[in-house]
Amino acid sequence: MTTDHMPDDRPVLLLGPPFGMGRCVGASVTTWMRNALPFAIVSAMFEAPFLVLERLLEPILYGGGSGEYVVGVALTLLWFLSWNLSMGAITFGVLEARGGGRPPIRRCIRIAFRTIPTLLGISVRMIWQLFLVVVVVLVVWAVTAVILQIEIPEVGLPPGMEIYLYAALGVALLWYFTRSVTAGPAAVVERLGTVDAMARSRELSKGRRWAIAATVLVVTVPILVACARLTTLEQGHAGAWYESTTWRWTRVGVQHFVVSPLLATVVATIYHDLRRERDGVATKDLVRVFE
Repeated sequence: MTTDHMPDDRPVLLLGPPFGMGRCVGASVTTWMRNALPFAIVSAMFEAPFLVLERLLEPILYGGGSGEYVVGVALTLLWFLSWNLSMGAITFGVLEARGGGRPPIRRCIRIAFRTIPTLLGISVRMIWQLFLVVVVVLVVWAVTAVILQIEIPEVGLPPGMEIYLYAALGVALLWYFTRSVTAGPAAVVERLGTVDAMARSRELSKGRRWAIAATVLVVTVPILVACARLTTLEQGHAGAWYESTTWRWTRVGVQHFVVSPLLATVVATIYHDLRRERDGVATKDLVRVFE
């Protein structure tokens, strides 16, 4: 299925209420809280392969050495793939809930399985493009270091330069994410192919990328701060509980059964609100496409 996409220089025609960060965050959190259990079950099903592999590779992942970084990157990519699949299921659940219904778990899963090839294609394409974004940032940073005659040590980064590199990477990745964030929901709801879904995401996000970025940050920053605090506690505490496998897997469970579904709910809500603004589509019409 293909669609005609408006060029970037064409003004956006608004047919519904404007996208609002506060409204989107509130609706996301409310929807997630009311459906936390089914969304967690859906997330558990699709992210189970990741959790099993992480458990099997735990000696390498936490054992130090060069293999730790390779395994860490591989697991991150696998998580991204599995999260995109769970997001496809949660997208239907969010729309069903916004329409006043109770999303059945079995149907959420069936909807996601229907679009697995496209969701996998979107995941691979996004991973590749994110890699290119990181490479470009690193190249620009290296050229800047040469121009400013900053000595780069053999190991690590120049003192005081880490914050600038991390900030540049964060801004670049967030910029890319706001352009592609609704590709998965677009594929599920509008039954688009990989390329068309990503083009549709760019079309929907046009003119609203700062607001989308703010919405994502408002939800994710507290989570990141909390995770960083937990990591600090773990590193600075000598107690047996913090050093135990139980503590580590408690954090993993929170990440995959709380954080992942919440982020997927935010993405689906962003798509819902942008469709309402851009196309004037009511929630019941979005739900009706699954009938």
